[in-house]
Amino acid sequence: KRALVGPIEELGRLRLAEFRRLSNDPEQAVHKILAKLELLAADGYDKKVQGIRAWRGSPLMALYSAVTREALDRGVSVAEVLNEKKAETPEMLTVEECREIRKLNAEIRY
Repeated sequence: KRALVGPIEELGRLRLAEFRRLSNDPEQAVHKILAKLELLAADGYDKKVQGIRAWRGSPLMALYSAVTREALDRGVSVAEVLNEKKAETPEMLTVEECREIRKLNAEIRY
Protein backbone atom coordinates (compact mmCIF):
# COMPACT_ATOMS: atom_id res chain seq x y z
CA LYS A 1 0.00 0.00 0.00
CA ARG A 2 1.41 3.36 -1.03
CA ALA A 3 0.90 6.40 1.11
CA LEU A 4 0.12 9.75 -0.43
CA VAL A 5 3.09 12.07 -0.50
CA GLY A 6 3.27 15.80 -0.98
CA PRO A 7 5.31 17.66 -3.58
CA ILE A 8 8.34 18.04 -1.28
CA GLU A 9 8.51 14.29 -0.62
CA GLU A 10 7.87 13.63 -4.30
CA LEU A 11 10.84 15.79 -5.30
CA GLY A 12 13.04 14.16 -2.66
CA ARG A 13 12.25 10.65 -3.89
CA LEU A 14 12.51 11.38 -7.62
CA ARG A 15 14.38 8.70 -9.53
CA LEU A 16 15.19 8.42 -13.22
CA ALA A 17 12.13 6.22 -13.90
CA GLU A 18 9.78 8.78 -12.29
CA PHE A 19 11.48 11.62 -14.17
CA ARG A 20 10.81 9.79 -17.41
CA ARG A 21 7.21 9.15 -16.36
CA LEU A 22 6.68 12.90 -16.02
CA SER A 23 7.30 13.17 -19.78
CA ASN A 24 9.15 11.41 -22.59
CA ASP A 25 10.63 14.83 -23.35
CA PRO A 26 13.25 15.81 -20.71
CA GLU A 27 12.50 19.49 -21.25
CA GLN A 28 8.82 18.91 -20.43
CA ALA A 29 9.75 16.79 -17.39
CA VAL A 30 11.88 19.67 -16.10
CA HIS A 31 8.97 22.08 -16.68
CA LYS A 32 6.81 19.83 -14.50
CA ILE A 33 9.43 19.93 -11.72
CA LEU A 34 9.57 23.72 -12.00
CA ALA A 35 5.76 23.82 -11.81
CA LYS A 36 5.89 21.82 -8.54
CA LEU A 37 8.40 24.30 -7.16
CA GLU A 38 6.18 27.21 -8.18
CA LEU A 39 3.22 25.56 -6.45
CA LEU A 40 5.35 25.29 -3.32
CA ALA A 41 6.38 28.95 -3.68
CA ALA A 42 2.69 29.89 -3.59
CA ASP A 43 2.63 28.41 -0.06
CA GLY A 44 5.63 30.51 0.91
CA TYR A 45 9.29 30.98 0.11
CA ASP A 46 10.30 28.50 2.83
CA LYS A 47 8.24 25.77 1.12
CA LYS A 48 10.00 26.45 -2.18
CA VAL A 49 13.39 26.22 -0.42
CA GLN A 50 12.33 22.90 1.12
CA GLY A 51 11.34 21.69 -2.36
CA ILE A 52 14.70 22.70 -3.84
CA ARG A 53 16.55 21.01 -0.98
CA ALA A 54 14.45 17.87 -1.49
CA TRP A 55 15.27 17.89 -5.23
CA ARG A 56 18.97 18.28 -4.48
CA GLY A 57 18.80 15.25 -2.19
CA SER A 58 16.90 13.09 -4.66
CA PRO A 59 18.27 9.85 -6.16
CA LEU A 60 18.02 11.45 -9.62
CA MET A 61 20.17 14.40 -8.54
CA ALA A 62 22.67 12.00 -6.94
CA LEU A 63 22.93 10.12 -10.25
CA TYR A 64 23.38 13.37 -12.19
CA SER A 65 26.02 14.58 -9.72
CA ALA A 66 27.95 11.31 -9.88
CA VAL A 67 28.07 11.41 -13.68
CA THR A 68 29.15 15.06 -13.88
CA ARG A 69 31.71 14.59 -11.08
CA GLU A 70 33.23 11.60 -12.87
CA ALA A 71 33.46 13.57 -16.12
CA LEU A 72 35.24 16.41 -14.31
CA ASP A 73 37.56 14.08 -12.40
CA ARG A 74 38.56 12.23 -15.56
CA GLY A 75 38.68 15.32 -17.77
CA VAL A 76 36.24 13.86 -20.30
CA SER A 77 32.84 14.96 -21.55
CA VAL A 78 29.63 14.05 -19.76
CA ALA A 79 28.53 12.35 -22.99
CA GLU A 80 31.59 10.09 -22.88
CA VAL A 81 30.86 9.03 -19.29
CA LEU A 82 27.18 8.44 -20.16
CA ASN A 83 28.06 6.28 -23.17
CA GLU A 84 30.37 4.12 -21.05
CA LYS A 85 27.81 3.82 -18.25
CA LYS A 86 25.01 2.99 -20.70
CA ALA A 87 26.89 -0.20 -21.59
CA GLU A 88 27.07 -1.21 -17.89
CA THR A 89 23.69 0.17 -16.75
CA PRO A 90 20.76 0.32 -19.14
CA GLU A 91 18.95 2.73 -16.78
CA MET A 92 21.26 5.66 -17.34
CA LEU A 93 20.66 9.32 -18.04
CA THR A 94 20.81 10.49 -21.63
CA VAL A 95 22.86 13.49 -22.74
CA GLU A 96 19.64 15.45 -23.26
CA GLU A 97 18.38 14.58 -19.77
CA CYS A 98 21.68 15.77 -18.28
CA ARG A 99 21.47 19.01 -20.26
CA GLU A 100 17.92 19.70 -19.04
CA ILE A 101 18.80 18.86 -15.41
CA ARG A 102 21.76 21.25 -15.64
CA LYS A 103 19.41 24.00 -16.89
CA LEU A 104 16.97 23.21 -14.07
CA ASN A 105 19.72 23.48 -11.46
CA ALA A 106 20.86 26.81 -12.90
CA GLU A 107 17.30 28.11 -12.69
CA ILE A 108 16.50 27.09 -9.10
CA ARG A 109 19.18 28.83 -7.11
CA TYR A 110 17.95 30.56 -3.98
